[in-house]
Amino acid sequence: MKKRITRFLMILLPIIICASCKDDDESLSNEEVQFQALLGTWEVVEEGAVTRDNIKSNQWLGFSITIGENRYTTTNTYPEVWPTEGVWSFVEGNFNKIQRADGTIIDIEVNVTTLIMSFVKKEGNPQNRGETGNYMFKLTKQ
Repeated sequence: MKKRITRFLMILLPIIICASCKDDDESLSNEEVQFQALLGTWEVVEEGAVTRDNIKSNQWLGFSITIGENRYTTTNTYPEVWPTEGVWSFVEGNFNKIQRADGTIIDIEVNVTTLIMSFVKKEGNPQNRGETGNYMFKLTKQ
C-alpha cells in the first residue's frame, strides 16, 4: 500500500507543481501589444511615402514622430497638419485608431518596421485651408 501511495505521489506531484506554476511570459492584452509596437521613432524615408488626397508629396521627407507613453513629438513637420508635440490615446475599444488632443482621429497599421497613419485634416484656421485633406503617412521605424 505504501508503495502505491508513493508511486501515486511521484506521478501526481510534478503535475500539481507544473499546474500551479504561472507562466512568466503572461500574454499581453491587445492594447499592450499595439502600444509596444507604436513606441519609438518613426520617419518618412521614401519619396511619395506621404499622400494628401491620394497625391504623393515629397515635402514630408525627413518628417519623424517619436511616440512615447501617450505623448509624441515631431521633427521636420508642418504644425498645421502635425503639431510639434502633443498627447494621444487609443480610441476606446479600437487599438487601430488613436486620437490626438486636437480631436483628430488617426487610423493606424503597425508592424515591426512600418507604421501607416491615415487621417482627415479638417478646416481650421483660415490661413491653413490649403492643408485640409485626406492624409496617409508611411513611416519606417528608426
